[in-house]
Amino acid sequence: GDGGGSGDGGGGSGDAAGSAGASGAKHAAARHSVSFSWLDGRVWMRVYRIQEAVGGGGVLDVAEIGPRLVLAPVRIIASGFGGAVLHAAN
Repeated sequence: GDGGGSGDGGGGSGDAAGSAGASGAKHAAARHSVSFSWLDGRVWMRVYRIQEAVGGGGVLDVAEIGPRLVLAPVRIIASGFGGAVLHAAN
């Protein structure tokens, strides 16, 4: 495993950014960020939702919303269709 995560799972009341809730108040617009990292010979991808925290004050709330991917590259080459091999799986 990769040590867990937020447990958010993508559900909940914050997903409908900008829509009116039961009280008629609008939620702050959410932004999304995709992270790609190279670690242990693999490409790790994570997706996060970033929005202003309840109560405002300039504080941001960041939650992992998925999907999660871990890619094991077989070969990485220098250009799109050929070239020097930069990485090869053992």
